[in-house]
Amino acid sequence: MKFIPLQITTISPSKTITFDLYIYFKETYLKYQEAGTLIPTDKLEKLTKQKVAKFYIDDKDIHMYQTYIQELMNEKLEDQDLDLEQKVAVVEGACLTAVEQSFQNPDSEKSYEMTEVAAQKLKKVLETGPDALKEFFEKKTIDTDLVIAHSMNVASLATRLAIRVGCSDKEISNISTAALLHDVGLTRLNKQDQELFKKHKEDMNDDEQRIYGLHVKDAISALKDRPWIKKGVLELIVNHEEVLTGKGPNKLKNLTLPIMILSLVNTYDKHVTISGMNPRDALMEITVKHIDDFEHDIINKFKDILIDEGVI
Repeated sequence: MKFIPLQITTISPSKTITFDLYIYFKETYLKYQEAGTLIPTDKLEKLTKQKVAKFYIDDKDIHMYQTYIQELMNEKLEDQDLDLEQKVAVVEGACLTAVEQSFQNPDSEKSYEMTEVAAQKLKKVLETGPDALKEFFEKKTIDTDLVIAHSMNVASLATRLAIRVGCSDKEISNISTAALLHDVGLTRLNKQDQELFKKHKEDMNDDEQRIYGLHVKDAISALKDRPWIKKGVLELIVNHEEVLTGKGPNKLKNLTLPIMILSLVNTYDKHVTISGMNPRDALMEITVKHIDDFEHDIINKFKDILIDEGVI
């Protein structure tokens, strides 16, 4: 039996589960809740207090879970009486679950479809107003891999910036999906080389930059022959490290607006997530060290979002 992790916030006490739920305890997967039942609120609250962030399901039940989470997100987002915090929690949980599954199985069509659905719901909740972005950044998700947490941050920020600058619905959807998946190539690097994710490019020597740049090429290898992946999404993933000065892995200088949005936000959040900078200092780093890497108008619009929507 193979187990797949999912965020605890994607399970609701008001919706019957159609699959068995497991928890991981002392090197063992233990069945926690039977399919066809409602999980009591007090059980969920107890797990949350114990800092249990994940349930697990048998991989044969993945289709049922994907139907469950899509229905749950629709119900939550359409509920006018539900507060924003609960809506953000379920969408964030769906995004984190989808990213983790895609990182583990990048050639899985179902994992990609789940990521795309989660990205669409992320776009929808961020379109509700400025409070949504702030809510994503005020939530502290426990037990989340650093790369996956970074992917979530980039997705919420890049999606909001794309909405602000007037990108088309198609462009916004592509940006949201690509942002969640942009670092999937890291899974192809060996453990030692994956540690380069924690270094900024300006702190890497030439050999380290070359090796780190391979995660872009590895993303192409993982995704290019998958007919279900949209061309626009793949283009963004491939070019998410590119800058106007041509110093990215692909030496691209003419950037489309979606590529620039994703690259800018990726650069910004690495300062926050990896270096531990506070958001204000990370923005200052962009305006000082990366001012020539992006169009000034886009940097200014990004600054406006961070200020207007309470991130800094």
